Amino acid sequence: MLDILTFGSVTLDIIVKLKEGESVDLVQLKNEYSLTIPLGDKIPIEELLMLCGGGAANSAVGFAKQGFETAAIGVVGDDVNRAFVVQTLESNGVNIDHLITESEENCSTSVVLSDWTGKRTVFNKRLKSTHFNAEIVESLPESRAFYIGHLQQNANEILHALAARYTDEERVIGWNPGKTQFLHGFDEYRDVFPLVDVLILNAEEARDFTGIGFAVHRFDAAQPEIMGEEICCYRKYRPEFISDVRPLAEKFLAAGVEVVVITDGSRGAQIFDGTHHYYAPPMQAERKDSLGAGDAFSIGVMSARLHGKSLDKQIMWGSLNAGSVIQYYGAQAGQLRAAQMPA
Repeated sequence: MLDILTFGSVTLDIIVKLKEGESVDLVQLKNEYSLTIPLGDKIPIEELLMLCGGGAANSAVGFAKQGFETAAIGVVGDDVNRAFVVQTLESNGVNIDHLITESEENCSTSVVLSDWTGKRTVFNKRLKSTHFNAEIVESLPESRAFYIGHLQQNANEILHALAARYTDEERVIGWNPGKTQFLHGFDEYRDVFPLVDVLILNAEEARDFTGIGFAVHRFDAAQPEIMGEEICCYRKYRPEFISDVRPLAEKFLAAGVEVVVITDGSRGAQIFDGTHHYYAPPMQAERKDSLGAGDAFSIGVMSARLHGKSLDKQIMWGSLNAGSVIQYYGAQAGQLRAAQMPA
């Protein structure tokens, strides 16, 4: 029996590390930043990296590093890039026997422009799969846990198929939904929520999914109950603001989710189980690249749970893993191993 199956995308990531002052400018427009790149120029870059990425791949590698027997459940093309992607997974100890190869399709590809401040813009081309759908649920290998990332197109039906088949309480199921799920709306997943042991998403995603807004308070003036009990074992910094995401978490809990984790970027993260509410402040670290930080956070939380750690340790492991990943380029290089986590 495997320890965990990871569901989601498997991609080829091409990371372009831009150099400050080389015809590329970073411009702030209101609360957003934009890159301006002149057309027709040849622009020197700092470095170019070719990596295996995507939610299923990143999480599978991360769980393997945590000591779990892991298989990636996703789809790849049959082009020349398939060998690179598969070899990367295998070299990290990931079982690739259950990957689907889509004939006459190129592997999903992302081109990531990473600026000198750690911000990024991603261009992506997803392959179209007719085989990565609800039917795969019938042939899944036995495992004691699932981790489900963003499922696109007809793959969204996998969620309902899982809810229909797996009703036992022995399997730990983590879910990090994406835009496809938010567009379908909260009520679409009434059958899925009771299956979910750990739901992980960011504050904006939780707002979009539930349709509930949240208040933002100045951190120094916020009441203690807004953020819960602080948990930290690393160098932290105090954010200027904190989000009150309690109403959002309560809606998911009422729908049947056991544990809700809401991340909020530089404002930290909060975890809820209906009885306890903990807050992990942001980790003080040099940010080189934010790619894969969300996956790393989810890996940390789920790994701690699978290792039998308490709720406060779960959010701590998530924060540590995400804080490590942002110090490296690419989604997998900075992922921590179990021995590097606090007991």
